[in-house]
Amino acid sequence: MGCAEEEAHPTRYELTSAAMWADLENKIAGISADPAAEWMNIEALFV
Repeated sequence: MGCAEEEAHPTRYELTSAAMWADLENKIAGISADPAAEWMNIEALFV
């Protein structure tokens, strides 16, 4: 990926360590435990 592409997608990142994956899993667990959170199937958005 070149510099221009990286600048075009500033929020794009990769989970490159176990700590980053653990942080993501903790965030998902927190959202999942929130009774006010609503989940939806987003597959239909890409059809």
